Amino acid sequence: MLFDSWFSYPAIIIEIFKIKLKTVARLKKTKNIYYKFEGEKRTLNQIYKSKRKRPERSKYLLSVIATISNDKGNTLDAKLYLLEIEIIRFLYVRSLSTI
Repeated sequence: MLFDSWFSYPAIIIEIFKIKLKTVARLKKTKNIYYKFEGEKRTLNQIYKSKRKRPERSKYLLSVIATISNDKGNTLDAKLYLLEIEIIRFLYVRSLSTI
């Protein structure tokens, strides 16, 4: 299932995965959503700042595996991407895909 950042909350992504659908979604840049990465709860910005790649070395800036969870304690591993749009410098697209 493909959707925009408006619907990309961990609870929704986990429910979609339960009905056996894969997800590709843009992610919101927010301080309210945390991802479990390297044993700690972190925001997207915290993850990207700790694992940033050099842009000239890759088509995408970063790709990591993180765990999302909902209020019921369900968890799901997902791949987080940070992509840079070439036409507009320093405009980044944050996206997620379920594995």
